[in-house]
Amino acid sequence: SFGETVAVDGSTAVVGAPDDREPNGERAGSAYVFERRDGVWTQARKLAAGDGDSEDGFGSSVAVDGSTAVVGAPDDEGPDNSSLGSVYVFERRDRVWTQAQKLTPEESSGVDEFGFSVTVDGSRAVVSAFGDGIPIGNLAGAAYVFERRDGSWVQTRMLTPADGDGEDAFGFSVGTSGSTTLVGAFGDEDPNGPSAGSTYVFEAPATPSDAATSTPGSTTDRPADEETDDEDSEGSGAGLGIGSAVAGVAGAGYLLKRRVSGRTDG
Repeated sequence: SFGETVAVDGSTAVVGAPDDREPNGERAGSAYVFERRDGVWTQARKLAAGDGDSEDGFGSSVAVDGSTAVVGAPDDEGPDNSSLGSVYVFERRDRVWTQAQKLTPEESSGVDEFGFSVTVDGSRAVVSAFGDGIPIGNLAGAAYVFERRDGSWVQTRMLTPADGDGEDAFGFSVGTSGSTTLVGAFGDEDPNGPSAGSTYVFEAPATPSDAATSTPGSTTDRPADEETDDEDSEGSGAGLGIGSAVAGVAGAGYLLKRRVSGRTDG
């Protein structure tokens, strides 16, 4: 499954292989870091979870920004052997990649699939948990914001939709850039019918919170394309660029642009 997930930033690429059995067992998973030097891409490191085990699915999601790589293991078992999930942060220092921290949610409903999708930008990382049932219902989903403070990553916010419902799979995809975060809800049926899907836009507060808080309904926008129909599943992918965003739909992609002072960026 090498290449099932990929991420690139500048001269660094990370490639996920969630079915890899080395070194932690059947489908424990791994991720490979490649770096471009003198115009040639070469493997710099193979990443694996320090406490990895079989069936973790490490490498099911990957993200990289500068000298920070984030790798999801959504099937990592929780205390009750459910797929709670986890995320591993790796940092490059003196050209060597090492595991810096393991992230898990402060709350869990059991089969969260935490780490199904990950994104990182600077000192902020967003981790999806589309199976999370807190506080709305089974498979309603959530996304967790982590920020790096004094060298450690801490959970600062839990994102949920104001109009969320069970089976929405909010958090199926995530993307973040600067103060803006997009979260896809693959199974949302409002307003265009069953599994039409939607994408939610969140803006980070100007003043960071010192404690982890839940932010249901803090969406600043909820773009839903007028042309989507049943089973289109908008929110199956999300990406961000300067002043614009892309929301994925099975079979299509929609470019969303931010309007500033009455004009459209880009």
